[in-house]
Amino acid sequence: MGGAATWHLAAHHAGICAAAAPGAGFAETANYLGALKGPNPPPVWEQMLWHLYDSVEYAVNLFNCPTIAYSGELDPQKQAADTMEKAMAAEGLKLQHIIGPKVAHKYEPGAKIELARRFDELMATGREPVQREVRFATWSLRYNQMEWIAIEGMQEHWRQARVEARIVETNFVRVLTTNVSALAFIFPTQQNVLDKKGPIRVLIDGQILIAQSGLTNGNWGARFRLVDGRWQNAKITWMAD
Repeated sequence: MGGAATWHLAAHHAGICAAAAPGAGFAETANYLGALKGPNPPPVWEQMLWHLYDSVEYAVNLFNCPTIAYSGELDPQKQAADTMEKAMAAEGLKLQHIIGPKVAHKYEPGAKIELARRFDELMATGREPVQREVRFATWSLRYNQMEWIAIEGMQEHWRQARVEARIVETNFVRVLTTNVSALAFIFPTQQNVLDKKGPIRVLIDGQILIAQSGLTNGNWGARFRLVDGRWQNAKITWMAD
């Protein structure tokens, strides 16, 4: 299940990947396994746990990781890329999907050459050390970080939490959240996209704050917490690398 693993790793850990090229596998549990067909579907709590693994639930994260899918035209596991393509389209993202003509679960030679060409181009470009815009969704604090954004608290666990963040200027960051109660910025100390010498304004869900920043664990960052429906600075006592 290398294709399934690649979908999972790319969607859940997009912030550390320069590019991804999943082939076949599966991207969600219910339809791939036919788990909801028949008289005795899995209990609700078990279905809820699928949100931890299923890549379709994290499709927006591929905004942060260029992805090229490959499928054999006749491969039943083409379903994975088709499903992810729809999930990404719902997020306004377009999946590059190379299809090997007239083959099942194998690489078609011409399609493999094209896949390698496109992937080599992505790897030659690499990724920016700090991306100015991040889109992030998770269902669990098990997967709580994307790029320089870390979700440290959720208002309701096992409901999707989302963050869209953009460095607008060197001293201004704009953030929109859903189902998030605690949030952190984590930047390498050598980053140069923010002006650490002056005050940094942060607009979170329409509320302006001046970030109280600091150093911890070799990183520079700031923390925020939602209290009684209002965002406020939180003390930096610990921050993950």
